[in-house]
Amino acid sequence: MTQDLNLPFLALSGIAILGGLIFVVLLLNIVGAALRPQFKLRPLMNKAESAVYRQLVKAAPAGWVVMCQVSYGSFLSNKSRKRYWTVNAKRADFIITDGGSDVVAVIEYQGSGHYGSSRQGRDRAEKSDRIKRTATTEAGIHFFELPKNCGPDHVARLFDALIPAPATELEKA
Repeated sequence: MTQDLNLPFLALSGIAILGGLIFVVLLLNIVGAALRPQFKLRPLMNKAESAVYRQLVKAAPAGWVVMCQVSYGSFLSNKSRKRYWTVNAKRADFIITDGGSDVVAVIEYQGSGHYGSSRQGRDRAEKSDRIKRTATTEAGIHFFELPKNCGPDHVARLFDALIPAPATELEKA
């Protein structure tokens, strides 16, 4: 008879312990979420990059599109996975499309933070630039490097290099 009384007590104790554990797990999740750093919005470009972007958009021919911070892996491919992964996560400061979805140029802006603040940072940036330059050249995409404090005239010359000059009457004949 004593065993019959212990069975409901043990069942209720087990349920109480299980309920307590579930409560602790839920509480830890709530507290953990509150303590976890939250994502925050940050600018897509710094002030200097924004100024270059505005210059590019203004100088672009009608219908052409300027995009910023585009992954090289989104517009380049390679049969070699190893070579592909050397560029996949790298970002182009700006790409220019011809109005369709074809990338005609990549522009890398060498602003004040481009090379970092140490020799190691400079070496890393120069190596990354070499990889980007090689990949775009192999893909037949123009690669331009804009120096810090470039002006609208510099950007306009970039588009002059992209847009073929109209044929003269002599060339048409």
